[in-house]
Amino acid sequence: MDMERKNLRAILSCILLVASHAAFAEGAGPSEVSLYGIVDAFVGSTKTSGDPSSKVQIGNGGFTTSFWGIRGTENIGGGYGITFALESYFQPQNGQAGRSTTDAFFSRDAYVGLTGPFGTVTVGQQISPFFKSQALFNPFGGSTTLNPLIVQSYRVPYGRAMAGDDLVSNAVVYATPTVYGFSGTVTYVFGNVAGEPGQNNVIATALYQNGGFAATIGAERLKVETYPSSPSANLGDASNQVVLHGGLSYDFSVVKGFLEYQRSNNGSLSRKDNIFQIGASVKFNSANWFLVSWARDTITGSSVRHTRDTASAAYDYLLSKRTDVYLAYQYDQAEMQGAANSLIGGIRHKF
Repeated sequence: MDMERKNLRAILSCILLVASHAAFAEGAGPSEVSLYGIVDAFVGSTKTSGDPSSKVQIGNGGFTTSFWGIRGTENIGGGYGITFALESYFQPQNGQAGRSTTDAFFSRDAYVGLTGPFGTVTVGQQISPFFKSQALFNPFGGSTTLNPLIVQSYRVPYGRAMAGDDLVSNAVVYATPTVYGFSGTVTYVFGNVAGEPGQNNVIATALYQNGGFAATIGAERLKVETYPSSPSANLGDASNQVVLHGGLSYDFSVVKGFLEYQRSNNGSLSRKDNIFQIGASVKFNSANWFLVSWARDTITGSSVRHTRDTASAAYDYLLSKRTDVYLAYQYDQAEMQGAANSLIGGIRHKF
């Protein structure tokens, strides 16, 4: 307990130091540092297909996993700048740092980089550009609770089609500038293993946006876990996993439609996952939204073929520019297992 208090005092001291530096930097002009985050907590009954019973709980991140962060930029002249971010997940229901007890303290972003006319290069731990593409083409964004494609891709109870995490550690990410609506990223993840230079991950994504239309395509080759505390992939020896992802969306003003397709091949394993997702967001007015999404994962292998259906629907009401409340329902059924229903209500605040 004493050690935890010492660590907390040290963290608070760092925050105050950064805040004081930010105030000085704002006066100087070329630098800026900000403190920000999201607190999202829900109450409800949750269950995934195959669970023996429902769990009534207070949970973290119905729409967005709670986190706080410090971000900064410095203008170094000539159109170039320095950027950095330090971000930490936390659990509002119990105050625990991280998404789980195995997370590092800065369990989200921890990077530094250079920006310029060429784009941006960042080095360190970061949200995976592949995950960002998955989140962009679904009405539930990056929700690891309600986005059907994301829960089927990353969460163990839903089958976990991907061996990696939504984070990439030991990574170098290059993001291009946007030219005529086109932009892209290339990511190289070092394995950091002596004598094993081939132990690495490579990710590439491309994005096109023009008016209400958007499209993406991405590929990820995974040889090592992208985050030290990634849960088991339930894939055994899934070395050299290759995942392909594509998405389309169109904003009709009142209704925005989404389509996604994702395929994963698992190297020496015969298992393959093909996930198709369709969704929509309906804007009744500036404060009232309805979201719906359905995904089917068709899993094939040498001796098995089965499907999993996950669907989510939610009503989201904006109390202010920073705060919204939501009520959400999720249906989940894996073939040859019973159907499961979840119902949650939550509140999200951005600061």
